[in-house]
Amino acid sequence: MQAEGGGVTRVLALVAVLCAGLLGIYLASKSGWPAMQSGPAQMTGPFHSDLPGIAIVPAHAIPIYRGGPSGHACVAPPLSPSAEAQAVAAGGWVVEQEAVAGAYRLITFIGRSESNTNSDCRRFGGGIALFKGGELQALAWDLRQGVIGRRDQPTLDRNVMGQGESRMGDAGGSTAYRPATLAALRPLDEGGLRIFRGARIDGPVADIRFEQDGSVRLTRQAAVDMVCQARARLPNIHGLSMVRARGSLARYGWVPHVERNDDLIHDAVAYRLHRQGMTEVIGCAPTGMGFCGFSYGTDAGELYVTTVGDGSDQRVVDYVVRCR
Repeated sequence: MQAEGGGVTRVLALVAVLCAGLLGIYLASKSGWPAMQSGPAQMTGPFHSDLPGIAIVPAHAIPIYRGGPSGHACVAPPLSPSAEAQAVAAGGWVVEQEAVAGAYRLITFIGRSESNTNSDCRRFGGGIALFKGGELQALAWDLRQGVIGRRDQPTLDRNVMGQGESRMGDAGGSTAYRPATLAALRPLDEGGLRIFRGARIDGPVADIRFEQDGSVRLTRQAAVDMVCQARARLPNIHGLSMVRARGSLARYGWVPHVERNDDLIHDAVAYRLHRQGMTEVIGCAPTGMGFCGFSYGTDAGELYVTTVGDGSDQRVVDYVVRCR
């Protein structure tokens, strides 16, 4: 009798699973994007995401852009796009970047872009298409900005289909328009790619790793990167104040360059930073968001750090290494 009850329970459980799967397929077909598993980590065949706000799922067709007029006001599409990039563009998307990693060709695409008053470029909609052997294998997109109106009302379709900008309301009732896309890729010395949201001040979103077993995994940015053919270690300083960033860089052997003070006499912000002890400051932009540049070095190469801020309150938004 218990065996019969257990069998009935298993049958009912199987029916529930099948119904949930059919519902997911239906919802995916309505939105044009593949279904996404819930939970903090997706396990979709060879594609995995350890990040709750970013999806990567198998796909075999590029979704059609349905967000109104597309355009690239401040994004320059590739001059010689690959066949894979052309397939993405055929869906109405603006292709921004191509990268080859492992056995995959990755195409970043957006719905539209626009310049703002701070000379930065905002991108809306889109994601990353992963091709292998010329065939689409998976799509990745960012859901963390997929909020319209109140913060507790997430929506998927409007965000991933690129229908305008996502909106995040605040207690004061004003609305901030934020990009909602994965747009830029940067290769890592250790293999894999670092994914950026696209706007210069947004910083990285995730790392994408291509494992030896053939799987592809989205993970958080590594705390420390090996650079210049593993001759130097570079800590993650994105988002840190310059005071904290300088301390972290010093622990890993990055020495500040000493710039001549008299070269900065016509750069008020940089001159003040130099006098405060940040002798590695190269210069600061007099307008816009107030970008400043700083330089460091090791035997392995040169490090250039970009910050944004007001006066001495500088925050790291980007950095690049030039190896010797």
